[in-house]
Amino acid sequence: MKKVALLVRGQHRASNKLNGVVEALRRCADVVEIELDSLGDDAGAWDGALTQILESEQCVCI
Repeated sequence: MKKVALLVRGQHRASNKLNGVVEALRRCADVVEIELDSLGDDAGAWDGALTQILESEQCVCI
């Protein structure tokens, strides 16, 4: 499986189908989940997140 970065923008109401996709992605072995709201204004945290995104083979934004 490809290394995947899963970007999550805070808590939101989503359809059951979308929630199912998110949960399935979270269970995959090579998924790195990055919650964007938790990064705040921390430049170091953003640099780390961008590095993880660039190193991933796929990126999924939720």
